[in-house]
Amino acid sequence: MDEKLEASASSETQTAEAGSPRDESVRMADVSPANAGTAAETVATTATVRSIDLNELQEFSDKKLKALARELSLHLHPARSRHQQILDLIRAALTAGATVSGQGFLDQISDSFAMLRWPNLNFLPVPEDVCVPRALIEQYGLRPGQKLAGTLRLPVQREKFLTLERVTTIEDQPAEQWQAPFDFDKLTPQFPQGRIML
Repeated sequence: MDEKLEASASSETQTAEAGSPRDESVRMADVSPANAGTAAETVATTATVRSIDLNELQEFSDKKLKALARELSLHLHPARSRHQQILDLIRAALTAGATVSGQGFLDQISDSFAMLRWPNLNFLPVPEDVCVPRALIEQYGLRPGQKLAGTLRLPVQREKFLTLERVTTIEDQPAEQWQAPFDFDKLTPQFPQGRIML
């Protein structure tokens, strides 16, 4: 009789231990606070770093701009204009490692550089203007009025504006397939080969 009582007591003890909080704490030991913090940082970084289009950003409502600012942990100062806030968002996104792209029309400012302008802004200068360096202009033989698209980067050294880092399309054609057109004055005229009866 005593042996049966001892056996039942030992089985109850094993069952209680299997479902005890101590067993759950052992199972939860794999997720330590340090690992949980690292995982949270990884998820936050993945959610923050993404691709942003400058042209779409210019069409955003104030509500969407504020939502994007929260994702980037950026406070938009109410005293700054809308275009200055867009510039702040782009700078924060590039600093966080996001890819920012833009599309506009080439406006030759001087011999050393040009700017991208946007028709929806009446081609007027704005704080988020993008500078096109002379190296890209000479590389692709770019001319004023051509439509460009590419990726942007932050200004470095003495640069003041966002800079076009890489050209992806020219006049809606891939930059690798683009061929600069000939000047009109250099084209060979074609004379009529036959008589036209009117």
